[in-house]
Amino acid sequence: EFLDELNLQNTKMIISAIPELEANMILLDKAKSKNKKIITVLVAHTIEEANQLYDKGASYVIMPELLGGSQASLMLHKFGINMNKFLVEKKKHLKEINKLLPSYKPIIR
Repeated sequence: EFLDELNLQNTKMIISAIPELEANMILLDKAKSKNKKIITVLVAHTIEEANQLYDKGASYVIMPELLGGSQASLMLHKFGINMNKFLVEKKKHLKEINKLLPSYKPIIR
């Protein structure tokens, strides 16, 4: 019902962080039926899920587990074995975490 209320005909892009495949499949079907040109970026947690979403017409599928590994690899390439650079990145990350979960106070800062 919620999807029926959206103006998908004029929407240029949908980015879904919904972790369930079935919900993303429904969203993708509804979006593509209303607008063939809509860009859809969805989340999958397995290769099989990603392939199903691509087969249904997803523009791009985010796989958090792969992105995490890619991010760590980029950091290693950029920072080398410089501890200070990792600590600077750690502080930035903790700020982001605290914005999302203000009640969480990490022991190590």
